[in-house]
Amino acid sequence: MTTFKPLALAASLAAGLTCLAAPASADLWHSEQVLGRSITFYSPPALDRQPIAPLVLVFDDTAASGGALAERFALWHYAKEAGFKTVFAGNIVPGAKGNGVPSNDALFPMSIEMSLQTGHADPENLYVVGFGAAAQRAYDFACQAPGVLRGIVAIDHDGAGEEGFACDDTGDLLVLSVHDGVPAVAGKAGGGASRDTEAVDAVLDTLRNAGATVQSVVVEGNDAAFPSIAAKLHEQTGISLEKLVATFVDKTMK
Repeated sequence: MTTFKPLALAASLAAGLTCLAAPASADLWHSEQVLGRSITFYSPPALDRQPIAPLVLVFDDTAASGGALAERFALWHYAKEAGFKTVFAGNIVPGAKGNGVPSNDALFPMSIEMSLQTGHADPENLYVVGFGAAAQRAYDFACQAPGVLRGIVAIDHDGAGEEGFACDDTGDLLVLSVHDGVPAVAGKAGGGASRDTEAVDAVLDTLRNAGATVQSVVVEGNDAAFPSIAAKLHEQTGISLEKLVATFVDKTMK
C-alpha cells in the first residue's frame, strides 16, 4: 500500500482546480425520499442538460439529512469545474432502523442502483465518498459488486472493527483514504503520543490485495486543537477536504 504525505498529495491533486466564486443556482437542487430518508441532489448547469454525467454520492453516518450533509461538506462548490454531479445522503449506519424506516443495508445499494437506472450517473464514473462507518459500507459494496464503482473516498474511517473485513475482488477500484486512526493505547509503540492506524491500514491492504489502487493520507495533529479531521488537513496543507476530494475525482475520471 502506498502512503503519501498529506501536503504532497493534496498539492498534487489540487493543482489547477479552484473553488467557485459564487454559490450554485438554487434551481439545480432537489430532494427525493429514498427508503424514508431525504436525499439531496445538485447538478451544475452544464451537466444538468446532459443525459449522463460523472456522479459523486456522499454518504455519512451522522448527518441528519442529505441537505445537512451538503451544508457541512460543500463538495458541490467544485462540481462545475471538476465536471460531476453530486448526491448527498445522511444517516447511513449499517443495519440501523427507526420509526419503521427500512434498514440502511438496503439504502446504500438502492441509491447507487437508482442513480444508474435513472440516468443520473455515467456508469464508468460513479464515485462514493463515505464518512466513518459509511466508508466501510462503500468498501463492502465494492467487493460485492466489483467494477460498479470507479472510486471510493473514505474519510475518517478507523477500520473494520471486530467483525473484520474480507474482499476477493474490487475490479479496477480507485481508493483515497483520508484518516487519522484512533488514539494510541498506552503501552504500545507510540502510545499516548500519537494515533494508531493499524486497523484502517489492514482494510486498505485487503483492498490493495483484491486489486484496488490505494492512496492513503494520514492526517496528523493534536485532536484537542482541531474540531475535525477536515480542520487538521487544512492546517497542514492549506487545502480543504472538499477540494482534495474533488480533485481526486477530477484526475481519475475516465
